[in-house]
Amino acid sequence: MLKEYPETHFQNLRMEIYKETIQLIETNNQDRIHTILHFCTNIICFLILSGYSIRGNQELIILDSWVKEFL
Repeated sequence: MLKEYPETHFQNLRMEIYKETIQLIETNNQDRIHTILHFCTNIICFLILSGYSIRGNQELIILDSWVKEFL
């Protein structure tokens, strides 16, 4: 079977396998980058919402103390 195929055919086959492997690696890397970006975005949103929540609670505490003064 090896004698039937010339050496150039094997080289072409190796090049095709190499190109396909590189393409799969690039796709995998892009997916990982997107996952990392989504994770970072979620962390930023969580921090922003936590900040608003903490700030909102402080404002509610101030309003509660004002209400208690008037009652």
